Amino acid sequence: MAAKNSSMKHYQRFFTKWDEIRKLNEEPLTIVLSPHMDDIFLSLNSFISAGELGKNVIGINVFTLTDSLVDTNVKLNFGVLSSTSLERLKEEVEYSAYLKGRRINYLPIFLGFKDAAVETYYRYIAGKKIRSLPSVLGIDEKARRLQWKYAADRYEQLGIGNAIKQVMAQFDGSVDEVLAPIGIGDHIDHMMLRVFADRSLSDFKVGLYADIPYIQEYGYNTVEKLKSVVPRSFKRYDRKSFDAAGKNRLFRRIYRSQYESGMMRVLDEIANTTGEVIFWGR
Repeated sequence: MAAKNSSMKHYQRFFTKWDEIRKLNEEPLTIVLSPHMDDIFLSLNSFISAGELGKNVIGINVFTLTDSLVDTNVKLNFGVLSSTSLERLKEEVEYSAYLKGRRINYLPIFLGFKDAAVETYYRYIAGKKIRSLPSVLGIDEKARRLQWKYAADRYEQLGIGNAIKQVMAQFDGSVDEVLAPIGIGDHIDHMMLRVFADRSLSDFKVGLYADIPYIQEYGYNTVEKLKSVVPRSFKRYDRKSFDAAGKNRLFRRIYRSQYESGMMRVLDEIANTTGEVIFWGR
């Protein structure tokens, strides 16, 4: 009898599921493109926690195969990659649970591309010493263009755009907004997601979020300075202040593998200057 009742429930669900699918496809979603598993928290937690990006948020975490801890092991093998990546995946899931307590449905998706810190970032930094020679000669803009060309070439080589598009296509019609990092600083992973935003999001309302902590590290401590690195069409912006001590405590609690003692100072400086910032385009 129990088996029969279970079977009946299954078929009842089948007959009502079509209406549920329709309702699901009508729920508005916000997609946030994140280089690493802490960038969404660091750059957008105040916006998300307050419900200002909607109640349904998908975080597409792109570079999730990593050996990057605050005290990174100098040894590199698959065991290190596996254990470190799993540790950081768990932290992002813990952040999802925190947001659930604030009635925000945050679904983290992990694409599994190699974090540049595994290998590419160090080759990039070494090469940058040569590529940035023009900046020593007083022509910074040329050096910056070379950095972006490197990012664009790497983006094409990895096929990142197609992978992100395939994930987004599953939610076609439900996505209200897509956010990507501005790409401040010289971290290749951040820059590649900005390349995607520039090339592939013409059909969406797009937000470019200020990369924390890089805005402090690279001196973008005013909205005017941030404006200088976003397209002119991104005229409207939102700012969100935050309690630096509270954000620091939460980061230390959830993202234990990434916490450094200097984080409080960095967050305090950002809280007293720009706060979290999103520039909105088309």
